[in-house]
Amino acid sequence: MPFSWCDRRPDPGSCRVGLMADSHGDSEAITAAAAFLKAHGCRLLIHLGDICDSADPFTVTSCVAAVRGAGILAVRGNNDHALVADETVRLDPEPRAWLAGLPLRIDMPSAVFMGLK
Repeated sequence: MPFSWCDRRPDPGSCRVGLMADSHGDSEAITAAAAFLKAHGCRLLIHLGDICDSADPFTVTSCVAAVRGAGILAVRGNNDHALVADETVRLDPEPRAWLAGLPLRIDMPSAVFMGLK
């Protein structure tokens, strides 16, 4: 499956992988989790979906910026999908396109990470 953020399949090798999920529109939590995981030696960070909260579309831009700014790989969760699929929700075009481009799964040599559509 192609990745919107890289042109090859991620391979963490022997580095520590930090996982986060269900931020539900809390960009400060994303930033804090990324800082914590990096401080504990995680070189690869993955968000397992629900970066945003479909009940609070006003947080999309800040949450996408937090994930992208920290270099976090992500899969699309059901809340992320709902925001992209609902054309009546007004979102900035760039964060909408970024969310729409998220895969539903990330395949790595030793693990598969899946979001939920």
